Amino acid sequence: MANDQDFKVKNGLQVGGTIAGNGSGITRIKASMDSSNGAPSVSAGADSGELFFDTSQNRLEIWNGTEFLPAIEELDAFAIVQPGQFAVGTGTSTYSPQSTITIKRLDATLGAAGNGDIVFEINKNGTPLETFTIPTGQTTFSSAFATATSVTSSDTIRMDINNINSSTTHQDLTVEIFYST
Repeated sequence: MANDQDFKVKNGLQVGGTIAGNGSGITRIKASMDSSNGAPSVSAGADSGELFFDTSQNRLEIWNGTEFLPAIEELDAFAIVQPGQFAVGTGTSTYSPQSTITIKRLDATLGAAGNGDIVFEINKNGTPLETFTIPTGQTTFSSAFATATSVTSSDTIRMDINNINSSTTHQDLTVEIFYST
């Protein structure tokens, strides 16, 4: 694969150059792709991970072995907020979507961090989905859910504070949960 310059995509991105070293971790684009009629069709030899820039959507897409998918997924979000000082316990704020969603990741923000960890969990209908920890001294935290979870309009999402390992007060916890529809 070293010194290979056969990197071409029709009707969009065209790349050329030299690959130095052993090329590990680099996927060679060897398929001929045609997007003149909208979505790309792969004529031969596409490998998972190959790239395509869709000029009609203005986005980069990745071949997963079956189809091209957006490289970056656009997600919506809802927030669960614990305003002011808060303590260990069952949350009182809940969220129920209007239609079925799949939760993917979360971002947590503290207005003021105490001197220890905060452990919280996200529950679906009272059953824990996953537990997260905001480390000592941090005011922001992001994580993907280990498993994407489907939530219907009859389900309820709640955040519980499981543990606060701190002798000083944490304040204003906001957890944004990002989802796809």
